[in-house]
Amino acid sequence: MKSIGFCVCLGTVALLGTTGMAQSSKAAFSVTAAAAYSEVKSGEDVYVKVTLTNNLSRVVTLEFATPLCDYSMEVRDSAGNLAPDTEVKSKTTCPPDSTGAHGFVPVKPNESYTGTISVSMFSDMSRPGEYSVQVAWREPRELGGVLLKSNTVKMTVVP
Repeated sequence: MKSIGFCVCLGTVALLGTTGMAQSSKAAFSVTAAAAYSEVKSGEDVYVKVTLTNNLSRVVTLEFATPLCDYSMEVRDSAGNLAPDTEVKSKTTCPPDSTGAHGFVPVKPNESYTGTISVSMFSDMSRPGEYSVQVAWREPRELGGVLLKSNTVKMTVVP
């Protein structure tokens, strides 16, 4: 009976060890965000620059349709509350199985693609205050389709 318990314990340790190794492997891409402007006037469009970096040793061609389908954003006010979705975002549906690609960008190993995206397309940031923005992007399906999140960017909306 003791040997069965020992085997279960040993199996659990081995499983946890392999899970840790799988999580520590480097993603095919990394995502970073930067505020186009750290301060904007209320009512103006708010933008972030999103950089996708290829960590692989081969060229990967990225497909893009529209920012609302290619990315997701989490926008929070200074109290930590989610900013309301825009009407455009709430009416946009993105089919999960269709790429809807309008553009293709080959990204070489250890190189990056940077695009500027309107946060105002996703969330209402018209109220003055401090906001934090985090961008998420899903790797291409052939790379596993992992959802990657950027660093958090701070922005201020002034009256």
